[in-house]
Amino acid sequence: MRLNLRSKPVLEIFGLSFLLLLGIAAVLLCSQIADQASLYGTVPAGQSQLQGQLSAEAAETTLQKAENLLRTQTASSEGGLLPETPIFSETAWLSLLQTDTDALGIFLQRLATSPLYLRQQKDDSAFAKDFWNVLLSVRLQLPAPAVVTQPPAFTNGQNRIVWLAQALKHAGFTIPREWLASGLVDSEAQAGDSTAPSALLGLTFDSLPAGTETLVFGRRQLHGKIQQTATETNPTNAASNSAGNSLRHRTFLQVRNRVAAATAATELTDEATGVDFSIDTRNWSPGLYETEVFVIASDGRGHYLSLGRLEVPEIESIAYGTVKEMSLAQPENDIAAQSGQNSAGRFVEFYPLETEQGWIYELTVANPGIPIATELFNLDGERIAYCDNPDTRWEGLRALIQSEPDIPTQDRVAYAWIGEKTLAGEAAALTSGQISQSGQNNFFGGLPAWATGFTIVQSGRAATLRGNPDEVFAILTPAKESNAKTELTVQDKTGNQQKLPAANLDIVEFPGRLTLLALSTGREAASYFPEFDPETTEFGLYLPAGSGPLTLHLAAREGSFARLQADIKSTAPVPASPITADAGLTVTLPELVAESTLEILVNNGLGEARTYQVHIIPSRPEEGYHRLLEAFPPSYRSPLYLLHKQQPNYNFVADQFEIPFAEFVAAQDYRDRSLIEADAVPSSWVKPDSPVYDGRSWKAAVPEVIAHFADPRNFLNERDIFQFELLRFQPQAHTREGVAAVLDNSFMAAGSELNPENLEYDRLLVEAGETANINPLFLASRIIQEMGRNGESPLAFGRLPGYEGVYNFYNIGSTPNPSVPNGAQINGARYALFGRNPDEQLITPDEEVYLLPWLSPAKAITGGAIWISERYVGIGQDTLYLQKFDLVSTELYSHQYAQNIQMAWAEGRRTQSSYRNAGLIEQAFTFRIPVFLEMPAKPALLPDTPSRIIR
Repeated sequence: MRLNLRSKPVLEIFGLSFLLLLGIAAVLLCSQIADQASLYGTVPAGQSQLQGQLSAEAAETTLQKAENLLRTQTASSEGGLLPETPIFSETAWLSLLQTDTDALGIFLQRLATSPLYLRQQKDDSAFAKDFWNVLLSVRLQLPAPAVVTQPPAFTNGQNRIVWLAQALKHAGFTIPREWLASGLVDSEAQAGDSTAPSALLGLTFDSLPAGTETLVFGRRQLHGKIQQTATETNPTNAASNSAGNSLRHRTFLQVRNRVAAATAATELTDEATGVDFSIDTRNWSPGLYETEVFVIASDGRGHYLSLGRLEVPEIESIAYGTVKEMSLAQPENDIAAQSGQNSAGRFVEFYPLETEQGWIYELTVANPGIPIATELFNLDGERIAYCDNPDTRWEGLRALIQSEPDIPTQDRVAYAWIGEKTLAGEAAALTSGQISQSGQNNFFGGLPAWATGFTIVQSGRAATLRGNPDEVFAILTPAKESNAKTELTVQDKTGNQQKLPAANLDIVEFPGRLTLLALSTGREAASYFPEFDPETTEFGLYLPAGSGPLTLHLAAREGSFARLQADIKSTAPVPASPITADAGLTVTLPELVAESTLEILVNNGLGEARTYQVHIIPSRPEEGYHRLLEAFPPSYRSPLYLLHKQQPNYNFVADQFEIPFAEFVAAQDYRDRSLIEADAVPSSWVKPDSPVYDGRSWKAAVPEVIAHFADPRNFLNERDIFQFELLRFQPQAHTREGVAAVLDNSFMAAGSELNPENLEYDRLLVEAGETANINPLFLASRIIQEMGRNGESPLAFGRLPGYEGVYNFYNIGSTPNPSVPNGAQINGARYALFGRNPDEQLITPDEEVYLLPWLSPAKAITGGAIWISERYVGIGQDTLYLQKFDLVSTELYSHQYAQNIQMAWAEGRRTQSSYRNAGLIEQAFTFRIPVFLEMPAKPALLPDTPSRIIR
């Protein structure tokens, strides 16, 4: 039964409208309906009416006494009676009581089984007192009243219709013919049979426990049970007497004092009887609804059960492609919290996409700011999916349902709940307070949950505008039709559709992605490397001695749509695995005594899978690779172990410097020692009061940026490790092909428009590297760093005005001179002509080895390589890092090749790219990695950058 509570009028509790409430239309109230069926059977046709109708005064007294009796029920604030509200339809009952001899008995029977009376839950003694007082008051209004002072005896558990018949007879009134026809009583008001049935009824509703407050939406099936209980007169719970007369009952559901549903009249048996009501709240207004169930039996008894209040939430309907900003509504009451739902939650409804796999429901929540939970329910309120991950950027709610074409389109709706909530079971560990990678709990800054804003996206794929995470889009182009170079159809918050290049978007990927990977030992987080990112699939973890068993916490970005599997592979036996779970997994792993790999498979409902690996090495310094790691501080060990697993041929050497790290950083924060190109980085990286030291925008970097690029731990990964590579010439690795790969897309590339003479720069660099015993790949990267990829410096082409034909590819001697335009380039050209004393215009004998003057590319490349090798590599500054940061000279920090704080990082990346492109990346390189005294527990982050590593 579907209800429309907005349009249904409020029913009166008594009178003709009350007959509708009770659903007993066949009661004998007047001669026109004498032959209709009722709970009591059928009155024989043609039976004559008895005499004894009431006077007008007696009829009015009857109604007044009954109203006083019902008004002992407290008025309800949720649609209940106010003191001045009439209970009865006076005109109808006044007429019936004066014209129909059966009306008084039927009226009392209706009174006894009315909702307002049943709510009072009177026992038999109170019932007898109430109704005898009504009868006595009415009797006193009749002419020549008989003296009646005592009611008939009421045996506890007696049939109430029988007692009412006796009371009517005792007071001198007529017994209704319907009761006589039922066989329960005779004309003398005696029981028709010694075993006249009576029922004490018990009523329970499992789906809505009595007295609670419950959140409902969509369609609900309410399941209840009626159970007859024993009485003194019916100790066997018999539902019928020996004559075959049986009790019947009917059940009604009331919502806000309105009939919501009713059952047909049914015989009451010894067995429990199921009661089912269906309500559909889709047309109900949001709000609270008092809900009650009434059972009425043909013996005049009834039962009342309050189902508490139903809360129908505000639900917003959204279409596919919708992008909408929302917030968690401020709660108005505690109902949701008491029923397990957080009162700050919001509901939306939407419909599935029909695919070959079935109906797919997809909802994405972007930028919630706090860890939230989402749940998905079908029309009948059954939970079909949930997501309770701790991510504060993205939440994915997904479900795949088998298609059922027979279900009407409107009934395929699903309801998503979004709010701050902790689920039970496996998801319980994945709450906002769950241990994080940093070992700290997440806090919400003191703001209430309802103040949280977020964006919902009704699509399977979503993105933000690159550089603007608040600009959220729904991606309408299917994943199989898009790639990194595709123009994607997107929809924004205004509903506007447009095409944007994929390169302009940060696209969030959901299939097969974790959103939480936490490992802890006891109460401490196990600090694996790198920090968790859903797109990173390989991690390293060094376990100190005595760590004990690991506890693993996982959550999938798609929530319950994903299947998680964790498996341990070890060089030593471990207990049986794998371990599987949906949505979230928390499990304590066996204690590991040897190198192991934790493999985590994330597989979603469409078969899209992804594998994560955590390579784990417990401390055992007496053997194996552990001995190498023990030479480094603990904070170096997890990243170095991961790098070892990725590139087992690499060799790492701990380069110990007896220098406090803070002192080292402070020394680099001196005048022009650490510069940054201000036009190319966030303003927070640049000292506000810094002058321009060179060109247009080279200014001093802030200490946080210096600390970041000075801390070796920020660069212990496959891409950045090459700033620590030893810069010696290796014939097997340093080939023309590798150098050509570095020069690709630069002014030195073969066939470049900027190299019209087609100079063989790759050959010149390899020869220079061999002559100077220095890595030619490093030389190529150094030239690009100093001259610019397109040769922005005129010294790359010998075109500096006033110094035409002079080359200086490495900017040797190009010290800044802010007082002169192009001062640094002029100083570089003067060095290329006359060495370190250009004012004397004389090249000293010890400088002739540098092939000065540099009047050709070949001399400038080879001579500069010899200068670098002799001045840097030869004295121990044999890595890019040590050339940028002088840690070996007698006078520390005085012999630094470059002022650019990013020099070692940038050139190291170019070197790594060259090796990779030349297929040499797996060679047995040696890396010299600095270690300082008193290093901070964690390396410094860059200002305004969420990651330690520039991607």
